[in-house]
Amino acid sequence: MNICQITICVLLLIAPASATERPSDFSILLADAPADALSVIYTRQPADLLNHPTLVWLLEQDASPPVGEAFRALVRLLDGPTAVVVTGTPLRPDLLAVTITTKVSKERDAFFKTLDQELVAALNRIETFPGSGAIGFERTGATAVVRIPGAIPVHLTFALRDGYMRASSDRALVNEWLSPAPATFDEKPKTFPDSDDFKRLLPDATAPPDLLLYVNCRTLMPLARIALRHAPEWFDRLGLGQLEAAGLTAAWSGKRTTADLTVCLTGEPEGVIQLLQSTGCPVHVARVFPSDTICVLGGSFENVAALIERINGFLRLVDPDIVAEYEQEQVEFLRDFGFDIHSDFMGNFVEEWGVAVRSTAAGLPEFMLAVRLGNAGVFDNHLGALTSAFDLKFDVTTYREVTIFSPLSVRLNFAYGVVDHYLVIGRDAAAVRRMVDAWHDRESLEQTPSYRAAAKRFAHGPSAFGYVNASQLMQLAMQNEELEVDPELGVDEEMVQALERLASGNAAVGLTLGSAPGSVRMSLEFVGGHEAAAAAGRAACTSVIVSLARGRELGKRAVSAANLSGIVKASLVYAHEHKGEWPASLFVLAEHAGISLELLGNVYEGTAPRTLADADRESYYLYRKNVPKDIASTEVVAGEREIRRGEGANFAFAAGHVEFIHEPEASRLLSTLHAQSR
Repeated sequence: MNICQITICVLLLIAPASATERPSDFSILLADAPADALSVIYTRQPADLLNHPTLVWLLEQDASPPVGEAFRALVRLLDGPTAVVVTGTPLRPDLLAVTITTKVSKERDAFFKTLDQELVAALNRIETFPGSGAIGFERTGATAVVRIPGAIPVHLTFALRDGYMRASSDRALVNEWLSPAPATFDEKPKTFPDSDDFKRLLPDATAPPDLLLYVNCRTLMPLARIALRHAPEWFDRLGLGQLEAAGLTAAWSGKRTTADLTVCLTGEPEGVIQLLQSTGCPVHVARVFPSDTICVLGGSFENVAALIERINGFLRLVDPDIVAEYEQEQVEFLRDFGFDIHSDFMGNFVEEWGVAVRSTAAGLPEFMLAVRLGNAGVFDNHLGALTSAFDLKFDVTTYREVTIFSPLSVRLNFAYGVVDHYLVIGRDAAAVRRMVDAWHDRESLEQTPSYRAAAKRFAHGPSAFGYVNASQLMQLAMQNEELEVDPELGVDEEMVQALERLASGNAAVGLTLGSAPGSVRMSLEFVGGHEAAAAAGRAACTSVIVSLARGRELGKRAVSAANLSGIVKASLVYAHEHKGEWPASLFVLAEHAGISLELLGNVYEGTAPRTLADADRESYYLYRKNVPKDIASTEVVAGEREIRRGEGANFAFAAGHVEFIHEPEASRLLSTLHAQSR
């Protein structure tokens, strides 16, 4: 046997053993995604995202029943790992192709039945584009086609094979997938997992992510140039010419809960992006912050002077006069004080900085600042010259060999000292002493388990980093407001218990922002276990839902106030035309003033009187009857029928203005108005 025959035999012997290892769903779903794809989306469990509490709440608030039905049908169809690949260019929307591949548990007939009778049927009940025609479904052998009408009609071809479903607006891709061509020794086209972008998104991944979102920015840059055509120089100033791609990856089903946002660049960062360059300086600023610190925002740099130079480099492109003025002030400062404020003073702040927040016994935030000094003696000399020139007086005390300076001026509330080569600043001397104790006693934030776990990513000198003690933050939230079950906001008993466990635990979040060759990355990691991460996620969702609900309530409150204002102003016009007589009822007002029934409706519930005869009975507003001609401008003439969320209600006054009156005054006014409207 020659060497070629021996090699072939060895390969044949090895092949069966290696073939037993089944590729992951992630690999299978992205196996033929082209390297130049415009966008790629992958999710391990789409149902988890589609059933997300925030999304479900938004659907319940805004969507019509058919939208909800279509959404639930989509969840039932996409019950396994799913990838969506978009190819083409946005410059030619008619040539864009969308391909969806998902792992399915249904057989082909059952899947097509669900697709037709549930998803397509629900979509056809949504009144989105009147006159555009119905969405069509047609079964043709092993495939099914869904036809979506519109300005650019879309035909999605569906097929199932080996436990996976593929749907694409390009029928040829589905047919090729159903009947793949025989393997050849020809060079295969480069795929997305083979691309440099993929490697930059997942540089050291040992397991597939739970979520991947990718956008190829190269095809979008022509659109950016068009958008900036009136100021083309900004394209380079913002560093857009370097932008190649961007992607978000997240993992929560393995040992760690992480998320990474990566921006892929060509060459070294330039323009604004240059400010995000990592320095490689170690980050230890947390050693001077007390262990009960709730959150920290910090970063690393060569020194402040070098950072200002980078900023000035960008400003020279924007407005050179700003830089020239700064440089002139440097010259004047050197003449007046004998040292360079830029290179000597600012250049003495080196390597790292941090701003921290802790909670006081009264529950108020206490801010602390720390920045590393290159030479503490030089800093003392420079600051001494400045304080002498401006005649600033300080109270000077010594605590554990650290000199603490507190301004005697009542307008300046702060104190500072130098601890382990760090300039530390607090709101008063007591705050500085706490920072001294944290460093001397080795009971600082840096020694806490949650910070140590979160700070593992800080070791490479990110341009910025953040830390939040999620458990302490939850404790503060529970002190200010008791957790209660609220089905309207999706807060059930299980969630309350999870949040209570989060508050009693040791969970934290670490965040870094920095650069590597060819990319800029922002990374987030949750430490404290999956249960704590899930609880924190649900807490964040609840916070979002509460904020959204509050915003919606305030928005509807404003619309309701505008309706009341329209009612009372129409009444004033009516009174002017009828010798001071106000309308006897809302029916009379609507009949003679021509106001719409929608103006009388309930904006909170989306209802309105059905007919003019129902104006008084079904209106959301109470209207005072028998209004005297000489009514005082401060008296209430109309108002909402109920107290909203226990807070108050809108009331309209005879002068024509509307106010939201809070409890308990609102209940008193409402009781009076009820009696006057009968």
